[in-house]
Amino acid sequence: MKSKTPALVFLVFTAGAIFLSLNTGASGWGMADRFILFNIRVPRILAAITVGAGLGISGAVFQSILRNPLAAPYVTGTSAGAALGAAGASLVGIGFLSPAAGFVSGLAVSAAVYSIASSSRRNAPEALLLAGVIMSALVSSVTFVIMVLNRDTIYRVLFFLTGS
Repeated sequence: MKSKTPALVFLVFTAGAIFLSLNTGASGWGMADRFILFNIRVPRILAAITVGAGLGISGAVFQSILRNPLAAPYVTGTSAGAALGAAGASLVGIGFLSPAAGFVSGLAVSAAVYSIASSSRRNAPEALLLAGVIMSALVSSVTFVIMVLNRDTIYRVLFFLTGS
């Protein structure tokens, strides 16, 4: 019985969030309201549910592979790699490609971390975490050097890194 409680609580809160998101705004049911409801609000709700489920599943897989409930992209260097890609894109003058550059460099740093960890004698999750922490520190320092030496792009990079 206890194992079903979190799922039930999740479903109740999800249903409440959907109800609130659909019913927040101007009242009335004209043609414009139907357009807003079915072409803006419902797709956003479905996208939010899909993205949230994807993030939850990927986090669970990530933690089970590393056998560590505290494992996160920050620990393995993926986030630092993405930040470096975004800073590099702004430095070169293609700031509009920051999300793509961040994705590619995050994958590259993840591959480098995996390569470093797999070259150790022990192929253990601890080796992956240690390699990730080392790469995260290295890549973060390069990102900060880019930001300090190029003061024109520092605000764009900071806004991107804080979720703009």
